[in-house]
Amino acid sequence: IEEGEDVINQLEILQISNLSPVRQRRLRTLLHTAQSGGEELDVIFREVAATLPPPSREEEQAMNFCNQSGTRLFLFGSFEYPQSLDRLADPPLVLFVRGDTSRFQNMHYPLAIVGSRRADQDGINNTKQIVSSLSQYGVTFVSGLAFGIDAATHWAALRFQIENTCPTIAIMPCGLDTIYPKAHEKLAYAILDAGGVLISEFFPGTQIQRHHFLQRNRIVAALSNVVIIVQAGQRSGARATATVAADLGIEVLAIPGPIGNWLYAGNHDLLREGASLLTDIPSLAHDLGIAPSLPPDVEPVHEQVCELLREKGALSLTNLQNELARFDLSEILLELESSGSLVCLPGGYYRLN
Repeated sequence: IEEGEDVINQLEILQISNLSPVRQRRLRTLLHTAQSGGEELDVIFREVAATLPPPSREEEQAMNFCNQSGTRLFLFGSFEYPQSLDRLADPPLVLFVRGDTSRFQNMHYPLAIVGSRRADQDGINNTKQIVSSLSQYGVTFVSGLAFGIDAATHWAALRFQIENTCPTIAIMPCGLDTIYPKAHEKLAYAILDAGGVLISEFFPGTQIQRHHFLQRNRIVAALSNVVIIVQAGQRSGARATATVAADLGIEVLAIPGPIGNWLYAGNHDLLREGASLLTDIPSLAHDLGIAPSLPPDVEPVHEQVCELLREKGALSLTNLQNELARFDLSEILLELESSGSLVCLPGGYYRLN
């Protein structure tokens, strides 16, 4: 929907959420065949809107939030709507998108990383390594803003962001006027500040319900080219996301874990069901066939080292390896030291020159 469009027209679109499931399916079929953004789409929209009641107070408040926060509305069938969601049996009729939509619409390679909310340190470290390995290819990381692996994915994507990319997308299980969980408000605004986006199919003002998480997870899967399961219990949202992905023909990769570790029980089930085994993170981009999106003279790891030292001050090699989730930094540090970009201090600590 174009910015500046009449508020009442946008309110009418929002009211689509009040339609019965049967009418929603009928409308999806009509919109699917409509010309993207063309006159036919407008005609269908007006016909539907004419049958709806006047906007309620809650709908007006929601529209005010959209206008004030810069939240955009992507209507199913319009050219802005992500085509990858068409493969769902029940794609959202409306997506609420908050953030840099221009970057979102020009993603190089969306990839989902999901896992347990109670991830251990091994899971967090593996997540950081995956993001670190793939970020130099301009990958956009998709997850659900939850505790554990989701949050680690988003934070790592921000840490390793390459300029002019959409670093990460967070899919929300509630209206975008609410950040869930509340403890991740700082993370959500960091995503927006970095050029990422928050997405929801739920009307602003919609509160959390249990089934919303499964609805959220299907969007995480459908938006992505690949879904990586870091750690997942047997009955978990991450496993449900993987199931949706497999049903849609999207490749699912799972990391194996120790025997008897419940955090990997869902991973082992997925591997038995045909998910691909992920054991070699450094070669992941090659195995997935991800083409570089950066010019050959860009050296993102060198930039990441300098940015981290600028932020943290002096750090040891071990500190740098843990922060950047890379274990091939010795040669890079030597190159930066030789060029005069940094100095090595007594005790093996490095700082910017």
